[in-house]
Amino acid sequence: MKIHPFISSSSFLIMLLMWSGIAAQNSPVKHFRSNKQFIKKAISLNREKLINVKKSLELGNINLAWEELLKHFKNRKILLDPVVLRWIKKEDDLKNNKSWLKKLLRYEEIVQYNKDGKVDWTHNNKPARKDYEKYWSRNRHNLLAKIIRTSNALDDSKLRKMSAGLFLDWFKQCPPPRLPVKKWFDWKTDGFAWREIEAGIRGRHLVSFFLATRSWKDVPIEFHQSLLISIQQNMDYLLSHYAKAGPLKGNHQTHHAAALVVAGILLPEFKSSSSWKKIGLRILKEHIHLDYHSDGVQKEHSPSYHMISTQLYLDPYEVFSINKITPPEWMKEELLKMLDFLLHSTAPDGRLVTLNDCFPTKTKEMRSRAAEVFKRPDMLALEGFNASPLKRSHDFKKAGIAFMRSSWKKEAVYVVLDASGYGSSHWHAGKPNLVIHAGGEALACDPQLASYDDPSFWKYFHTAKGHNTILVDGQGDGTPSDFWRYSYISKPKLVYFKHTDKIDIAIATTDGFKRLKSPVTFKRRVLYVKPNLIFVEDVLNSKGEHTYEWLLHLVPQKPIVEKKAKSMMTNLGGDFELICTPLPDTFNIVKGPSIRQGKHKNYAYGRGGKRGKYWSKPKEGEKPALMVNAPYGVWTQKKSGKTVFRFVLQVLSKDKKKLGIDKLLKIEKDALAKIKE
Repeated sequence: MKIHPFISSSSFLIMLLMWSGIAAQNSPVKHFRSNKQFIKKAISLNREKLINVKKSLELGNINLAWEELLKHFKNRKILLDPVVLRWIKKEDDLKNNKSWLKKLLRYEEIVQYNKDGKVDWTHNNKPARKDYEKYWSRNRHNLLAKIIRTSNALDDSKLRKMSAGLFLDWFKQCPPPRLPVKKWFDWKTDGFAWREIEAGIRGRHLVSFFLATRSWKDVPIEFHQSLLISIQQNMDYLLSHYAKAGPLKGNHQTHHAAALVVAGILLPEFKSSSSWKKIGLRILKEHIHLDYHSDGVQKEHSPSYHMISTQLYLDPYEVFSINKITPPEWMKEELLKMLDFLLHSTAPDGRLVTLNDCFPTKTKEMRSRAAEVFKRPDMLALEGFNASPLKRSHDFKKAGIAFMRSSWKKEAVYVVLDASGYGSSHWHAGKPNLVIHAGGEALACDPQLASYDDPSFWKYFHTAKGHNTILVDGQGDGTPSDFWRYSYISKPKLVYFKHTDKIDIAIATTDGFKRLKSPVTFKRRVLYVKPNLIFVEDVLNSKGEHTYEWLLHLVPQKPIVEKKAKSMMTNLGGDFELICTPLPDTFNIVKGPSIRQGKHKNYAYGRGGKRGKYWSKPKEGEKPALMVNAPYGVWTQKKSGKTVFRFVLQVLSKDKKKLGIDKLLKIEKDALAKIKE
C-alpha cells in the first residue's frame, strides 16, 4: 500500500495498524438477505423495548415479529434526523411549487431512466462511457428523496405508493454483491448500483427515508422491511470496503463514514450500530489528515468538493448536537476551519466561485446550518448579519488560494487569486489564475467543468488555455493526458498575502514552465485597491526567446475592444462592467487584444438571477446547450530575458467611472508604498 504524500510515514503506519485491528474485528462476511435472517440476526432483541419482537420470534411468528418491530419504530421516542427536519421546514415551499409537482406526477424525471416502460436500475447493459456518471448517480436515490419529501408535504397517497414501488423495484433488481468484497469497487462485477460511493450516499438517504416514512400506512409492509434490510446491507458493504482497502485519500470514504455514523446514532436497534458509529468516526478523523490542509481546506482545491466533504462532517455533527449527544472534541475545531473556507469561497451572489472542478452552488443553506449549530451569525455575513468579526479578505496559504472582497454586501467586488496545487484529478492547470466578480456578475471567470465523461468538454476545461493566466509558446503550466491524469503537473504556490482595510496584495508563483527547453520562471502579483481597482503584474524570466500570451476569459457576450488603448471591456449591460488596460510599460511592447472563442458552461452564471443581454433564454420545451462559446482576450509579447505584463482592471459601475492612466499609476504607486509600511 502506498504512503500518501500528505501525511508522514509514522502517522501513516499508526493509522494502518489501527485500521488492521478494527478491520479484523468488524468486517462482515455475509449479507442478510431475507426477512427472517435480518430480524433474527441484525436486530438487538435484548433491548427492553423490543421484548414483543423477541417473544414473537420465540413463538416462530416472523410476520408478527416484523409487525411489532415496525410498531416499535413508529412509536419510539424519536431520535431526530436533521435531514428529515429540513424536509419538514420546506413543506410549504413544495406545496406552492406547482411546476415541480406537475413534473413529478408526469414522471418526467423518471422516464429518462426507463427501459421498455419500466425503470431499469441495474444499468449493466454496457452504456457509453460518457453515460457512466449519470448511470451511477441515479442509484444514489436523490430523485426518490424528492418524491418522499413531496409525498409528506402534500399528504399524497399516490406519491407514497410511487415511492414504495420505485424503491422495491430497485431493491429487487439490485441485490448487493457478495461479502467480503475482493477488491475496491469494480463496476464490471458489482454493477453500477453498487459503486462504493453510491452505497455511501444511498446509505445516508435510506436512514432518512425510513424515519420520514415510518408512519405510512398505505404502502406494503415490504417497503419498510426492505428499507431496513437495505440499510444493513449498505453499511456492511461499506465496512467490507474499509476492511479490504484501509484508509484511502479522497472524498469517497468520507461519504461512507458519514452514513455509518448517522446510521449508528439514529438506529440503535441494530446490533452493528455501535460499530458503525465507532468506525465511521475513525474514518472521518483519518480523512482530516488524508484530505485536508491544516488551514481546513480540502486538498482537491475545488470549492464544490470542499463543500460536499464539509457536509459529510457537518451532517453527523448536527445529528450529535440535535440529539444532545456529545460529539468528539476534534470535530468542532476542524469543522469551523472548513466552514471558514466555505464562507470565503462564496461569491457576493451567494454561490461558490468556480475554481478547478466546481459548480456555482448556493451555500446559504449550509451556512445557515453552521450559524445555528455553532452560534455563528457571521456565517450569514452575505445576508446582512453582523460581519464585524470577519476579515473581508483571507488567504488559505496551504491551499494556495487568496480571497479578496470590498465588503460583505451583495454589490461587493470580489477578487480571487488561485495558485492551488494538484490534489486530485479535479484540479485544473492554468495557475496562477485570476477571477473577478462584482455584484453577482462574473466579470473575469473560470469556465468550470461541463462534464466528467465527455472528452470534448474536459479537454478544454482542464487546460491552462481555459483560465486567466499566461501561456508560453502556446503551452500551459500543466498538461492533461486524459480526464483523470496529467502528463505534467506544476507546483504553484501562494507565497505572500497581506490584507488591510483598503488594500490587499497577493503574490503567487509556479514552476510549470521550468520543464521547457529554455526554462521560464513566472511570478504574479495582484494588488487590489478597494473597492474597484485590480493591478496585475506578471514577471517572467528566461534565457531563451519565447512567445507569451496573457489571457482574460469572459462569460458569453460580445466584448468591446478599444484598439488605441489596447483595452478590452465587458459588454454585459448590467450594473457592473470590467475594463482591462495595459499600463504604459506594457502598452508599448504588447500586441492585442485579439479576441478568441473559448468554452463555457451555459448555466454557470446568471442561473436563477440576472442574465447579461447576450444570454439567450431557452424556448418552451427547449433544453439549453450544456456548453457554449465564450470570448477571451489575448495580449502577446515575444521576448527573451525578463518579460513583464502590467495591467489594470477597473470594475465600473454607476458611481465608479473609468480613470485615466496617470491617475491609475499614482494610485498604484501610493498603494504599494502603503502596503509595505
